[in-house]
Parts: sequence; structure tokens; C-alpha cells
Amino acid sequence: MTTDRVRQAERPEARLARLSSEEVYWRYRRGFLESCGYTLLPRYRPDWSPSWRGKARGAVFSAEDGYSLPFRSSVIDAMRMSDGWEPCVHQEGRK
Repeated sequence: MTTDRVRQAERPEARLARLSSEEVYWRYRRGFLESCGYTLLPRYRPDWSPSWRGKARGAVFSAEDGYSLPFRSSVIDAMRMSDGWEPCVHQEGRK
């Protein structure tokens, strides 16, 4: 079986428990954003563990950290720590 077929057959919970390459970009920039007063979802913390692990099958679909960024990888939600404002952050150099 090819790698693509293995991934297609993989359960969504397993696939969503790994960061995509686009999400890794944001995880590496998390420290910079925090130094500017913004925070990202827990999914992008280095010590992240999926919140749905150990819960009923399908719990991933109602979990905040159960969504990855493949369709909008150059834009991510953030939160300004000082007042809770939620801007979208755009990856420089991408449209």
C-alpha cells in the first residue's frame, strides 16, 4: 500500500492528532507572536496533546483543537492577550 493510501485509510482522529506542515509553520512562530502579545490555540504549543484522546470516538469533531489548517494555511486565528481581541494573522509572503 502506498503512503497516500495508508493516510486515506487512517482514522480522522489519528490524522488530526498530527500537525500538518502548514501548522508546523505556525507552531515555530508561536513564540514570536507571544512576544508581541498574541497567543494561538493550544494545538500549536510544543507540549500539545489532543484534547479528545481517551474520549468517545468522534469527540475529535467537537473539539476546538480537532481542526487543522489545510484550506487556509496562510491565515490563522490568534488572540490578543491584553484584551481577548481575536484577529486573523496572515503569513507574510503568501496570498
